[in-house]
Amino acid sequence: MRLFPLCLLLSLLASVRTQAAEKIVTDVDRKWWAFQPLQTNVYASSPRRLQNPIETYVLAKAAEKKLSLNKPADKRTLIRRAYFDLLGLPPTPEEIVAFVRDKSKDAWPNLLDKLLESPHYGERWARHWLDVARFAESSGFEHDFDRDGAFYYRDFVIKALNSDMPYDQFVRLQLAGDEVAPKDSWAMAATGFLGAGVFPTQITANEVERTRYDALDDMLATTSVAFMGLTVGCARCHDHKYDPIPTKDYYRMLSTFTTTVRSVIDLDMNPEKTQAVHDKWAREHEQLQENLRKLERRLQPAMERALNVAPDAPAIHSWLTLQVSNITSKAGATFKALEDSSYLAQGNNADDDEYTIIATSPVKYVSAILVEALSDASMKHSGPGRAENGNFALSKIRVFTQTHDGKGQTVERELPIAKAVADFEQNKSNLAITASIDEDAKTGWAVDPQFGKNHAAMFKLAKPIELTNGMALKVLL
Repeated sequence: MRLFPLCLLLSLLASVRTQAAEKIVTDVDRKWWAFQPLQTNVYASSPRRLQNPIETYVLAKAAEKKLSLNKPADKRTLIRRAYFDLLGLPPTPEEIVAFVRDKSKDAWPNLLDKLLESPHYGERWARHWLDVARFAESSGFEHDFDRDGAFYYRDFVIKALNSDMPYDQFVRLQLAGDEVAPKDSWAMAATGFLGAGVFPTQITANEVERTRYDALDDMLATTSVAFMGLTVGCARCHDHKYDPIPTKDYYRMLSTFTTTVRSVIDLDMNPEKTQAVHDKWAREHEQLQENLRKLERRLQPAMERALNVAPDAPAIHSWLTLQVSNITSKAGATFKALEDSSYLAQGNNADDDEYTIIATSPVKYVSAILVEALSDASMKHSGPGRAENGNFALSKIRVFTQTHDGKGQTVERELPIAKAVADFEQNKSNLAITASIDEDAKTGWAVDPQFGKNHAAMFKLAKPIELTNGMALKVLL
């Protein structure tokens, strides 16, 4: 009953709402100045001898305003103007003297060519385009954090100017470099144009959608001003009152950028050099590997003699399966023995558990324990863990020897673990394989997102152990 007045109010509001007429772009609108091609004005030829066609326009305007021209600038003034215009830096006194003394007719064009070939030319003139692209190397706002990777776009603009890149390519790479040339690092850097706008570094959950649309509007508004010579931003809320841009067209253009994601990626800006370094490393590495293989072949007989001191000693680097006599779960899980000698955990699946494995070794000398976490179709996401996503976390592994003292008592001695390595680890800190041998119960070895795959971890004992008759191994997971 409380909703009825609100529904009635909404109905009344809807009844008085008027439908705005859709704006149509007419033939007159299409004659808008920003849509017109550039016109070339041809002035009447001047009796004065011209050094450059541009002087035609200068002389015509001077005559129109009834102005006379100043006398030609001296060479000292010319070189200073050229340096400041093209490089933004003054010439050295030596450069001024050399230019003034150069009486050849090519002195001036040679000077301009020299300045245009300078890397400082791109640095000077890139500033103007970077202003248009609203480029900054920090985020602004109250935190003003540095923007990692922003310099890639800055360097692209400098490089484009110094290499005299054609304008159509300059535009295309900035708007779609990742699509035009996805394997070209400079093309990827060019797309920094789209992400150079203001963007808050901290937003709340309620601000995500608004901030996203503000970012898209920034991309579209900057693109229109930079490349089209007109503004479209006002059409975000209503048909543009001046430029002939309907709101409908605004959102059509905005949809171009909806798949654009602002992110920081590492780029290799000199792949040829990187490849050369990699090739050199590969050659040197292969030579070292060959040297190692030769050394191993030479030492192999001596190592086998040293290790095979007992008839049942294993061959070098061999893994043999423990002969499990008992395996229990502190939380009540059960274990099913499989044909490959592995055990499948079933039944109760507690958040925290401790598995105790009692086994004997088929060999006398043990230097490491290999724990294999195997996938199985019966688990969520095929495991290898029993969590809802197929993960697990091994927070601690401990290894003991067990002997009987002849009085019915079992004597245990813990074997310190010196090193742990795994085929994969979720991260390099609290979920790394080393977390399974530390003293922090809140850390452990995990394998997200590599679910449905077999994984293994090797735990090297601090000192190899010799198992005497009747001695068993106890492994706590």
